[in-house]
Amino acid sequence: MALMDTLNKIETLQVKGMEYFLTKHSSKVLDAAKDEFLKGIEGNYKEYGFDNWFLCDFKYQNKDMMTYYVQNQSILSEEKAYVECLSKSWFSYFEVFEIEGKSLLKDLFTKDDYKVENSDILADGTIVAARLYPYEGHYFIEVLETFDGEMQQHVTGAVLAKYNEYCTRNGTVDISLFIEDQSLLLYKFMNVFKNVSNLETDAEEEYMVYQSDYVFEDRAKVIEVISTEGSFEFLESDDGVEIYSYANDEGVIELVITQNKIEIEAPSDLSRQQVKSKVETLLEGYITFVQDLVLNIDDIL
Repeated sequence: MALMDTLNKIETLQVKGMEYFLTKHSSKVLDAAKDEFLKGIEGNYKEYGFDNWFLCDFKYQNKDMMTYYVQNQSILSEEKAYVECLSKSWFSYFEVFEIEGKSLLKDLFTKDDYKVENSDILADGTIVAARLYPYEGHYFIEVLETFDGEMQQHVTGAVLAKYNEYCTRNGTVDISLFIEDQSLLLYKFMNVFKNVSNLETDAEEEYMVYQSDYVFEDRAKVIEVISTEGSFEFLESDDGVEIYSYANDEGVIELVITQNKIEIEAPSDLSRQQVKSKVETLLEGYITFVQDLVLNIDDIL
């Protein structure tokens, strides 16, 4: 079978898998996946890349979706190898090099190189957010987004910062395992990068974050007040960090509570001031103001 025919077979199986979950399966799987994928994502491309992540990386009952699909749906015997290919695929960011008319991809994080068969879609010097499919000693690439080489510093800086945070909390792990385990983070960054790359320079103000920091000693009291007051919606808890949201006419504001600090993160100075006033009233005597910050896109990434 021709190599490019193999890629077509992989893509066809993905379409069949997605159709199964859209038409023949309980919506609870898709609903759970979308809740996880969309959490914290804003902008014009909220669901961009969702199908790709859902089929290959999302786990339900400890199974990826293509494995779940074939266990609940009859497939052709020849398709089983393509299911394995999808299960072994991974999403990352790559720099493209053209060598003797062929494209060589270098993973920005692991620094591993891959020669891909469908290289005609790639341009030398670009950065691609893509899924790599290994099949019988060959690699095929599905490009979700292409960025100018100038984006490389933003991409690597954003992901490596999260990697360092992860290692600080959980102990050192190989970065390839981090990329595999935290692929959703890469999709969310792609959403941010895609929005940024489509903005005019004078629209960068949309990506300002107005932050205020406070410290405290009695974390239990702070959590008790915020969680029971009624205006703040609990979003998630991760390794001792709790995140709450507060919505007003200016947008959605987040409260990030660590072991000894509160961060207010707002989309405008006015919304920040409104929440600051509320938080300082609720927690009077329990928190101490530290600083106000205005972060632009370079700081955020």
